[in-house]
Amino acid sequence: MDLWLTRWFGSTRATPPSARVEPAPLAPAPLAPQDAGGACRRPLFNRKGELAGFEFRLAGTIAQRIQERGDVVAHAAHAGALLKAMRASLTGNRIALLSLPLSIAARPSVLEEVPPRAMLALSGGPWSAPPDLQVLAQLRRQGAQVGGLGTPLAGGQFVLIECRNRQGSALPRMLESCQRADPTCRIVATGLPNIDDLESALQNGFDLAAGDTDRSAAPPSSRALAPRLQRLCQLLNRVAGEDDLTVLARELRTEVDLVYRLLRYANSPLLGLARPADSVEQAVMLLGRDGLYRWLTFLLLSGADGRATSRALHEIALARARLLELLAPRLGAPAPSLFTTGLFSLMEVMLRMPLAEALAPLQLPQPAMQALLEHSGPWRPALDMAIALEGDDGAAIEALAQGLGGIDAVTAQAQQAWAWAADAVAQTRA
Repeated sequence: MDLWLTRWFGSTRATPPSARVEPAPLAPAPLAPQDAGGACRRPLFNRKGELAGFEFRLAGTIAQRIQERGDVVAHAAHAGALLKAMRASLTGNRIALLSLPLSIAARPSVLEEVPPRAMLALSGGPWSAPPDLQVLAQLRRQGAQVGGLGTPLAGGQFVLIECRNRQGSALPRMLESCQRADPTCRIVATGLPNIDDLESALQNGFDLAAGDTDRSAAPPSSRALAPRLQRLCQLLNRVAGEDDLTVLARELRTEVDLVYRLLRYANSPLLGLARPADSVEQAVMLLGRDGLYRWLTFLLLSGADGRATSRALHEIALARARLLELLAPRLGAPAPSLFTTGLFSLMEVMLRMPLAEALAPLQLPQPAMQALLEHSGPWRPALDMAIALEGDDGAAIEALAQGLGGIDAVTAQAQQAWAWAADAVAQTRA
């Protein structure tokens, strides 16, 4: 663990006071709850490499404005909106995490919105004050898990350590201090700068972690695609090239593993086909060209399984794909192609190879290649929106949403996308 922490934090330097740029004052504007741009949610990973849930956050611009103004009423209104948004994600065993000052969590309008099983990281003690104890008792009665922000909370179930901007050996000291103070509580790390450090955190003492899933600690190295992935690329190109589906079906019959997977997929509740498919030919005809292409992209993505967090990354990519598919009408673009663009947005970190090399065997439309490789083109705004909603860049979310139907519509579609991705993963792994 020390090697990982030293490698990461050793390159971090404090910004000299003289070099800091103070933010320009913002013009007064009402801080209505909808200004938050819906609920930003960052995926939370567990030690098994699965998507455990989400860390909900105020958009950065809103958090900054609240802090500058000391607007307790606005903060409470936004906290209530986030708590409402968290409810929809608390399905199955999923986690919903939110950091709040205790003074905000104690307000009646906020307390009444706390859903059962929510994880609330509270700051702003002292924890021994009688009113604080009453609030903590109320939260527990409502079924919430309470924890400390940075330090253990007496009787708490977890500690949240925000890793963004931590310097030197701060993180290992905090980790070790928390473990000594309460060996039974879970320790959560958020704000990790890349997927490699996120995986290292989970391997070295943290129970849950969140961070930037689109970045690696170092540039990926060139490597050849595995033979099974090369075969899937060939099939994808033939489907996209409008090869005769009956010919493809006859060829697939000789590949036992693909036959099994195809029939299982075609007959899954995920598709809800009107009649069952009991042969390759039937499955191909019932799926059609678009459905067959989607199935092959599913296989290609699930074949990128070389990371400790592959299962979670797979689900995140599916959620992005579904969101882009839902946004396709706003862009006047074909939904299947938008779906594929979102699905392949994490291929570089999943395959650990340059994205240009990973996509080279595929005959993707030019706007998809522009969006994925050049960060440009007509489809890039939809992908940028999907990525922004996994962070807290409120300014980017607000700007992008203007061309995609508005913040409320986009965040509602994002919620649908996450629910769909969870169902898809559950069905394909059942």
